[in-house]
Amino acid sequence: MKKSILISGLLILSLCLGACNKSSGQLDTDKAQENKVTIKEETPKEEKAAEDMALEDQDQAENDDMNFDQASPMEQLRILMRDSDYISQVELASTADKDLELRILANYKGNLSNIEFDTPSNLSPNKEYLIFYHDDEEGRIVPSHGSHSFVALDEEDTSVLDLVKETYNYEDPEDPKTDQEEAPGEKTNN
Repeated sequence: MKKSILISGLLILSLCLGACNKSSGQLDTDKAQENKVTIKEETPKEEKAAEDMALEDQDQAENDDMNFDQASPMEQLRILMRDSDYISQVELASTADKDLELRILANYKGNLSNIEFDTPSNLSPNKEYLIFYHDDEEGRIVPSHGSHSFVALDEEDTSVLDLVKETYNYEDPEDPKTDQEEAPGEKTNN
């Protein structure tokens, strides 16, 4: 009799545990289906938000381009300076092999000296330019405002170069400091 009670108790216990496992498994399946439904519901919203952001960025870029084209030359320079990660003074020079080489004369913002980037095709040899580049979304270094990103430097009018040097506190390493103050108490008599 004890054996039959023990066996029937084990059978009932195994049936109960088996039923619990099915319920638990069904709950997991229901949760997975709920998650799938939730993901499906969120995806169109996220895609819509991404599309809206892309359209806003495109509109902003078009407005910036329109504002850039309508700006005065000094305002354009300020926009280029604001939108650039790299500002360098360069010269396109001829080498001994009659090839053209882009030489970086000075870096005012960022440092293009050790970075590979495409040499602009619209630069004339043996002229100095300020070039304005930035990092794009894909990590490439590209001109900040297309063909406007290359400003030819005028030997007579240095206002553009002076503004960039002043803005970025650039001190020419080849320019010796000649501002020597007189020692206190020393005066020259003329």
